[in-house]
Order: sequence, then structure tokens, then C-alpha cells
Amino acid sequence: MKRVRVKPIAGAFTIGLLIVCILSVRNQPNYMSFFSSLSSLINRYFSFFVFLLCLFVNPTNKIKYGTRAVSLCLGFSLVQAIIGILQFVFKSVIFPTQINGISLVVSPYYVTGDNPGGTGSLDGVGTQYLVRATGLTGAGLYLGIVLLVSLALTCIIKNRSLRVMCQFVFLVAIILTITITVWIGLASMMTLYFVLRKKAISNSALGIILGVNVVWPWLGEFLAGISQSFGTLNSRFRGITYYLTNMNRGISSLLFGQNFITFWILKSTNEHFTLTMDNTLYAWLLNVGIVGIVICCYCIFVAYMKIQYISDSKVRIIFRVLLISLLLIANANDFTRYLGLPLLLFLLYSLEKPAKSD
Repeated sequence: MKRVRVKPIAGAFTIGLLIVCILSVRNQPNYMSFFSSLSSLINRYFSFFVFLLCLFVNPTNKIKYGTRAVSLCLGFSLVQAIIGILQFVFKSVIFPTQINGISLVVSPYYVTGDNPGGTGSLDGVGTQYLVRATGLTGAGLYLGIVLLVSLALTCIIKNRSLRVMCQFVFLVAIILTITITVWIGLASMMTLYFVLRKKAISNSALGIILGVNVVWPWLGEFLAGISQSFGTLNSRFRGITYYLTNMNRGISSLLFGQNFITFWILKSTNEHFTLTMDNTLYAWLLNVGIVGIVICCYCIFVAYMKIQYISDSKVRIIFRVLLISLLLIANANDFTRYLGLPLLLFLLYSLEKPAKSD
């Protein structure tokens, strides 16, 4: 990666992503105010904006805040993990779940009866339920993603006792999220850590996972046709198929998106619409279009390449494993707001702990 090209590309993509968000909101159905919708969309991609700005302002090895940023993330995650464990133990979300009728959490309860699954209400459930570890993130998935990132980041902790303690707390909280996607992410990280030791294999794995993201809806339809017993799996495929079928296929919407977030919020609030877009890549297509996908993929590519400049080989392997695992589970959910977090941390840490000149 040539250094002279990073800064202008990052600057252009920062402005480009902002323009994409504006055009995406213009393409949305006129259900919400322009500025309210734009604020929501920018907030969702905020970490990508920060990532691009960091590249633009200082793309060389001069930033010295990588370790501090990682330590801050670990401290925050440790508090969240402890809160999550307490939520599970006391079978209580602890914090308010609604404000002015607006839900602040997503399926915090897990029913353990004849029809197990997540729910946002305890009506008619009785005592056959568990409370997922959600912390203050609002969902077991979101807390799980934060904890997967933090679990990987513990590799930089020098004190062995502190490192083991943090890893134990994070692992317990991850299990107590009772979220299959997060468990798959954990299993992927553990497996890849022992298997993907060579850079060439890691690059191949990244390419395969990106390819799976593209063909996932069609692969999903095939798998759903084989077995109808996996309700949560089938609902995901139905949601992806529904929105891709009914999306606006105008040139502007395809290029810049149509602010899918606002559309889904309106549907789920006013019509109890349950189908969601549980796929990060296709959510990007609906939110920020093809141009937005290019920008987000550029961020992922730069972050992945920056990892090779970290001096500690063990840290390099773990960071690659984390990124590949996150991209893998991105097939089953859209967690864009949290995906940019590890990218930013990879960048900051690689700029502080370079292995060789960029």
C-alpha cells in the first residue's frame, strides 16, 4: 500500500460517504424529516467516518494513542460484561427498557419453554425465561460483538493474571448473551486462531468469506428449502429476499442507497413488520448503495492490511482472526455501528506499534 495514496483517498471517501448519506436520505420514502433521517444514518456509520478521518489526518506512524484506545475499550467492555452477567443472574434487565413508549432493547428475554427464542415481552411467558446479557448496548448481539472484540484485544495485556481475569469475564458474558451468532463468532475465533497461522491462508479465508457474503441470500434459500425446522434461519432468508425483491432499483438508489433504516423503523413501529435485513453487506446496499459498499470495503481492506505492520506476530494473528470472524457472522446480522470499532482500533494500534515502514 503506497503511503502517498492513502491520504487523498481517505479524504475523498470521507466526503464521499457524507454525500452518499445525504443522497440516500433524499432517495427514501418521505416518512421522516430529512435532518432526523440524516442524523440517524450518519450515526450508524460514524465509526467509518472516524476511521477515514484518522487516515486522512495522519496516515503515518505518528499516532501514539493506540494502546490507550485499546485500554479504554477493554475497561468499558469489562464494565459492560459485569452488568450483563448481573442481568442474567438476577433475571432482570436492571435498566429501563422503554422511554416514552420507545423500546431501548432488542429481545432481552429468552424463552425456554416449548418454543424457545428471543422476545421483547414477557406476556404469557410465566417463569420459563432467561434474561440475556445485554449490558447497556440494548441487545445480546451488540454486547456480544463488543466482547468478541475485547476478548481479542486482551492479547496486548502484559500482566498474565489481569489478562486471564478479563478473558474469563468476557467469555462468561459472551455465553450469557444467549445469541447464536455471537457463539458462532466465538467458535470461529477459537478455530481460526489454531488453524490460520500463515498470512496467505488468512488472505484466502478473507476472500472466501467476502464471497460467501455476496452469495448468502441464494445459498440461504437453498438451505431453507432443505429444512424448515430452523425458524430463525428461515426468517432471516425471508427478510433478505423480501427487501432485495422490493427495493427501489432506480440508478440513484442502487448507487447511493435509500436509507433502509428509516423504512424498517417505520414498518416495525407502525405495522409490526417483523422481517429484517440480517446481512451486513446487503444492508449496506439498501442504506448507502454500491458507492457506500465500496467505501466500507475500502476501510476493511485498509484495516486488514494495516494489521501486518504490527510488530507482535501473535497480536497480528489474533487481530486477523477477529476481523475474519466478524465478517463471517456479518452474514447473519447487520451490526454496522459496531463493525467500525475494531477497524479503528486496528488502525490506531498498528500506527503505534509498527513492524516496518509503511
